[in-house]
Amino acid sequence: MGRTDLPVFFWGLTIPTSAFIIQIIWWRIHLPRYQTKTVIGIFIGLLVLVLGFLFFGRPDIGPLAPMSLWQYLHISILNISLLCAWVITYSAFEADSPTLVMVARLLKAGPKGVSEKDLLDSMSDEVLLVPRVNDLIRDHLATLDDKGRYHLTGKGHLFLTLVYGYRKLLGAPTGG
Repeated sequence: MGRTDLPVFFWGLTIPTSAFIIQIIWWRIHLPRYQTKTVIGIFIGLLVLVLGFLFFGRPDIGPLAPMSLWQYLHISILNISLLCAWVITYSAFEADSPTLVMVARLLKAGPKGVSEKDLLDSMSDEVLLVPRVNDLIRDHLATLDDKGRYHLTGKGHLFLTLVYGYRKLLGAPTGG
């Protein structure tokens, strides 16, 4: 690793690791209502704060100090890439996936196993569907009217357009 790589490597890993530790502490104190937005805010906020301090404060930290705008750009790209990977991964922790529910049920059953009926019974709408519908409402992707009907919001429509556009770009089917 050359002199020019060290600041990118160090800050590219230190900033997201620190953001992750801040997230853990924050979540242990109080679970935020908008978890994904909070994760993004922590990571981006810390990135801006640290890079601003390094650029404007010019601390004497020897070989760890970024020397060029390209290094700052590379640190930013690495941090944002790791943030995107974490946000995608974190979504698996927010709500139970069908696979996670099945594997947990099999683990709980141990060596004796579980019948097909019991496995399917553990996959109820209360476990899998209701939390996701609540997430749609909470994140303002859908609304529930006074007649008990769900409607897509402008934000939900935009989200769906982006997802379907991306799937179309990949040649993947756009169905659910």
